[in-house]
Amino acid sequence: MSGFRRPKRPRVSVLVLALVLVVAGAARLWASDEAGRGRVAEAVLDGAIDPGSGEFLKDAIVRAERHHYEALVIELNTPGGLVDTTREIVNAIDDSTVPVITYVAPTGAHAGSAGVFITLAAHIAAMAPSTNIGAAHPILVGLGGLGGGDHKDQKDQNRPARPARSRKAKAKPGEKEPEWAKSQHDILKRKIENDMVAFAKSIAAERGRNVDWAAKAVRESAAIPAEEAVKDHVVDLIATSVPDLLAKIDGRTVQLGPSKTAYVLHTKGAAVDELSWSLKSRFLHTIGDPNITSILIMLGLAGLLIEFYKPGAIVPGVMGAMLLLLGIIGASTLPINAGGAALLLLGVAFAVTEFFVTSHGVLGVAGAICFGLGALLLINSTGDNFFADKSFGVNPGFVLPTMLFAIFAAMFVGYKALRARSLKPAAGAGGMIGEVALVDVDIEPGREGKVLVHGEIWRAVSNQPLAKGARTRVVGVEGLTLRVEPL
Repeated sequence: MSGFRRPKRPRVSVLVLALVLVVAGAARLWASDEAGRGRVAEAVLDGAIDPGSGEFLKDAIVRAERHHYEALVIELNTPGGLVDTTREIVNAIDDSTVPVITYVAPTGAHAGSAGVFITLAAHIAAMAPSTNIGAAHPILVGLGGLGGGDHKDQKDQNRPARPARSRKAKAKPGEKEPEWAKSQHDILKRKIENDMVAFAKSIAAERGRNVDWAAKAVRESAAIPAEEAVKDHVVDLIATSVPDLLAKIDGRTVQLGPSKTAYVLHTKGAAVDELSWSLKSRFLHTIGDPNITSILIMLGLAGLLIEFYKPGAIVPGVMGAMLLLLGIIGASTLPINAGGAALLLLGVAFAVTEFFVTSHGVLGVAGAICFGLGALLLINSTGDNFFADKSFGVNPGFVLPTMLFAIFAAMFVGYKALRARSLKPAAGAGGMIGEVALVDVDIEPGREGKVLVHGEIWRAVSNQPLAKGARTRVVGVEGLTLRVEPL
């Protein structure tokens, strides 16, 4: 059978190449797994505890475990943040099979509010000189607050709540809040406070740290510097730098994972690999910044206003909608102040009204002021599930320049509107008055002639005889006929 051909066998070179690729892949996986041996991973968090930073820290723990790092150092400087995200980070630290060391740094840094729980939860907690930790007291927005030092006596706190009245039984204007309503607020505040105290005490007890101080940090917003924190057994040591930290913790034994496996640290002289943020976590952390959120919302509303003012521009409207949506996503993780949101909406209302009412920029200036004040007050430092320092919020340096620019723009538009009222019409019959006209057809008193104005032929009358080519001035308009006189 001459038409039959035996299939060719794979060449030896192809088989060799495949074998080399398999071996190389296995070697790469082995090298990846062994990459962290004798090395320490470092995750730097400077900012709020939000979904983005939470995902970064949890991913850092997973990466440290996967690559068998000797330990993971979390360099922390945070005003606080979301409690749910904080609980997730604490759970990840508890389940970690790699030692997690929190290091409050650099000099001047602070582990505040929600950051206290992360510091206490670490296998080893350290602080840089001139840093501090504390002020983890929750404050509920709209409920009168739970500010530190503003506690009632025990008798008042244990007062039984009165039966709830109907919703119609509201306090009259100028009347104090009913006692039954205060009791309901007190119950809710104590419930949240007690929950956070139990959370802090359980973490401190788990790591053998000062349980009483942990409770005081929540109940009384206690905050202490690094030296006192070490003295009171809140943290383990003070270190001037990461290498100094690694040298001081070398040889210490920690308990890892749910099984509490003993692990001896060998960190002295270890190389440090700083872990990078993923694009997703960096994006979520960036738009969750109150300054970025307020700017996104302001620019988004401005873009929509421009599209409203000049329909069909498309680009401002599309960009405005996108920026506003991003701002709303960022604001969804932050405690929003109802008053700030109302001022933003009022500013938009004033700006829209400016398009329909001739206020010569007054409404525009008022809108710009409301816009800026609303952006400044938009973010609270605390909420139902967000505990941070009182300083956490929008930096006036980000908002004031935008507000001043908007005020200047509104004043400029008002100035132009006032100036336009003093100018003579540029079109129509009124715009012809005072224009120079050239006689095209002789004009006799009582008879019409023709003149040339702006390249157009108009019928014209005059009380004086005017020959062709004479220069005249328009002094009146009667329908489609111009009244002229010698120039």
